[in-house]
Amino acid sequence: AFCKKMHSCKFHLIFSQGYSYGEADTPQMCFNPAKSWSLGWYPEQQESLVVTGPREFTMVGVVDYDKSETDKRVVVRIENSEGQDFFIGYNRKKGFNSGTKEAENMVTVVTSNSGYSSSTLVAKLDKGDEYQLTSNYENTGKALIVRFSDYSSPLSIDEAIVNVFFADCDPNDGCGDQPSESPVSGPAPDECKSNEGRFTLELMPDNFPGETSYELIENSIGTKMMASQGSLKAGTIK
Repeated sequence: AFCKKMHSCKFHLIFSQGYSYGEADTPQMCFNPAKSWSLGWYPEQQESLVVTGPREFTMVGVVDYDKSETDKRVVVRIENSEGQDFFIGYNRKKGFNSGTKEAENMVTVVTSNSGYSSSTLVAKLDKGDEYQLTSNYENTGKALIVRFSDYSSPLSIDEAIVNVFFADCDPNDGCGDQPSESPVSGPAPDECKSNEGRFTLELMPDNFPGETSYELIENSIGTKMMASQGSLKAGTIK
């Protein structure tokens, strides 16, 4: 079922599970994580990733979607080249999702192919529960686990703390943590940060290399990242 106030929207989704109801205006409930991803309604609070190490997410229900809180997630998509992707959400029962009939206030895991396709609910997690997504994620030979670890506050159940990790690196055992006394080092000179990509600049001057120069500027902050040094020589590539 979908959020009832969206009467004017046109949906192109394939429904694979759920209940059938005779009431015209009830129950009030929303799409599962895979359908929410396909609809693209929560762009500031959704994330797609290939897991390479332990990750922790603060997840909120669709009712608490707030585009200004970009550190929180309504939907997390775990990409899986060996099969269907995994979609994780927190089915918070309140507001316009107060009529949900399954997995109330639980973290849910749904599998689905890319695009508009059917989806399957594979896990419903209470606080402390975990679920093995796959025994051999991306041919690493490692099992990938999702865990509903806790709530972000002892005074509210509006935010769920969800951990995704490999079975041989459990955050509960301190795996992935940085020792507090050790400085946090940056990437090695030949490595890129997780939000960066590598590129190569090739420049072949014309017959007047002394008139050629270049600068590389980071637009978001206006910082000069690199520039030509001295006069270029004919036939060289920088």
